[in-house]
Amino acid sequence: MIAMRKLFLFILSYFMFSFIFLSEISVADDEVVIDLAQMQISINTGFNGDELVIYGTRTKGDLAITIRGPDHNMIVRKKSKIMGMWVNTDSVEFNKVPVYYDYAIIGDETGISSEKILNELGIGIDEMDFSSDEDDILKKELFHEALIRIRQSEGLLPLSSEKIENITDDFFKVKFILPSNVPTGKYIVEAFLFNDGKLVDRFRKDFPVTQVGISAEIYKMAMEHSWLYGFSMVLFAVLMGWGSHMLFRRR
Repeated sequence: MIAMRKLFLFILSYFMFSFIFLSEISVADDEVVIDLAQMQISINTGFNGDELVIYGTRTKGDLAITIRGPDHNMIVRKKSKIMGMWVNTDSVEFNKVPVYYDYAIIGDETGISSEKILNELGIGIDEMDFSSDEDDILKKELFHEALIRIRQSEGLLPLSSEKIENITDDFFKVKFILPSNVPTGKYIVEAFLFNDGKLVDRFRKDFPVTQVGISAEIYKMAMEHSWLYGFSMVLFAVLMGWGSHMLFRRR
């Protein structure tokens, strides 16, 4: 019974999404269309990450899908040991670095299009070239590689492309895993369709990653009333220390 129920739900969702996508294609004459199974990611105190499922239809060609969070400036620092202490001795600031990025591809990743086009569209880790005012090319490359490694270790950049599942010849599905430390903000999902290396169509969907519940209130307080938040944290730490001291003293 459970297996039959799962099969029924899958068939129902397939025809529902197919109807939506085919309707959009017939109206807009798009060659690639995507939609999200959920339109918002909500972060609460028990958030352990989430799965973003994307469905879509396409005509023949090579397909790439990217998910990108808001861009921030990020500083990569180099630490050196001086007189027995680790201190920051050098740094490079990079501009327009996405707080989260992942991608999926159908086709040959190296042959889907030219390096120039992939770089302009921001498809693939190898094509991500964050801008910087650093004049030393070698230094910039070393710090750029360090930035990639750091973000990958945090789960905010992928090690390789995700898998796009072909449900039928023109209907597909892809899953992206958002880690527990995914930052909030407006996220962009884009689908790119290529034929013979040329971009023939693209489609975009936006969705928010937001904090809800008590964690949202704490974050709002920290942003809008930083002095009060800092004072509260210091007071909480003092009270916890005093309480622990009195407890062990009685014992």
